[in-house]
Amino acid sequence: MIVMGSLTPEWRLADEEHRSPADAIEDHEKKLFWALWTPAFMAEKISVEEFRRHQDIARQIHETRLRTLYVDPRTAGIAQPTDEALDALLQLAEARLEMDRLKEVRELDDEGREEIHWLFQATESPQLSPIMFSSGSLAKLAELQGNAKLWVGWLRDTISAMERASREMLEREVNRAEPKGAEARIPKWQINIRLKSWSHSMRAKPLSAWNKKSAWIKLFPNGSNKSEILVQFTLLKTIPLALLWQSGMQMSWMIVLAFNIGTVGFFWWYLPSFVSRFYEQILDLESRAKVFVERSPELVIAWPHQALKEAQLSTISLVLAHLVHIDDKDQAAAYSRYFQALGMLAKNDIFGQIEHAIVIGFYEALRSAMTAYHDWDGDAATFEAAAEGCITSSLTEGRMHGDLREILRLGGELANQRTANPSITLNEVAKMKVYCDVYFVKKAHEWMADQQRRDRVQPGTAESTAPKNVGER
Repeated sequence: MIVMGSLTPEWRLADEEHRSPADAIEDHEKKLFWALWTPAFMAEKISVEEFRRHQDIARQIHETRLRTLYVDPRTAGIAQPTDEALDALLQLAEARLEMDRLKEVRELDDEGREEIHWLFQATESPQLSPIMFSSGSLAKLAELQGNAKLWVGWLRDTISAMERASREMLEREVNRAEPKGAEARIPKWQINIRLKSWSHSMRAKPLSAWNKKSAWIKLFPNGSNKSEILVQFTLLKTIPLALLWQSGMQMSWMIVLAFNIGTVGFFWWYLPSFVSRFYEQILDLESRAKVFVERSPELVIAWPHQALKEAQLSTISLVLAHLVHIDDKDQAAAYSRYFQALGMLAKNDIFGQIEHAIVIGFYEALRSAMTAYHDWDGDAATFEAAAEGCITSSLTEGRMHGDLREILRLGGELANQRTANPSITLNEVAKMKVYCDVYFVKKAHEWMADQQRRDRVQPGTAESTAPKNVGER
């Protein structure tokens, strides 16, 4: 690896994207692999099986060395390798030394230096190494009967062709004209996101029913992990590459909002992980036993166990349709505040408890939404009564009726003081979120009723101007 590093041109060493093989000297498993594989590669006869075997041997040697060098405090002893394993390792080392002793040392030409340099950079690259060691690449190696030189040449040509095609596609995408007419309706971008739920488990049947009705958004369970859902959505050809990130994020934002509001639960890209422990392991040194101590209760919301059902998916669809059609900037700002509160909830853990800030976030989202939808005049003295009038009729659980004014008053006190309150728990957070969800679902139903009323008006009147198809947006 030092020799390979010495062959690296100085101008490439100055480029941070190009690492020298000498930089990996402290990576013991990598050193072992190159020591095992290089003689075969230099002999220009390698095979897929040999490559994978060298990977396994390098890993086994390194792991064995670690087990025999260091004491495991859980067992207070050092692992002892078998005589057979030691004999096999000694024989391997002796064979490799003999190969080095007999190897003819020759100076590499410029092409050889360039090939070795490229090979190392490709194995280090997270973009290129999967291509190098893919099943198709190794099948090509077998087809070339293990000829390393031909294989590396084929790899370089293949990857160069892929990079050239990517550049050409990017150039075409950047320079393409905005599509018109029927071409504008052609699907162009498919985006997949994975959401985790604190409140719901996923079942294939209701998701399959959704997929039969939806052309642009597909939902899939994530195998055995019932708390995850895979969302696949499509964007149209009208979106240029320069706006792809922004458009994809905007659509993801609306989908996540719709899931949280429509289910009255919690969906996000990730969930807090440190909710009860701060440590990796605690060991009682006297008894040599592991000790488990945890925060009680865990820093999680005790959502009732429930599966995501078709009725909730229908509400999600309704909320999403409403979100897609929102043009009022004040209404959009209210949903943005709600989204920010969701983000804080996903980050709330034992290292930074911010329940009070999350309650404020949902509280202010509700206040701004009621102002934007003209359900409240902005007078602080009338807010609680106005909120009760909007929300109470939509609540299905009697206990929530009694909590509503108390939680609203708490949100107001926290918002005015802007200071942490250690007595606030995730229970108050959950209630404030539920009241927001109930209000937002109510506004989605009102919007849909208004749309249906407009659709019943005869064409040509002033009221028949609402979009008929969510896909248009």
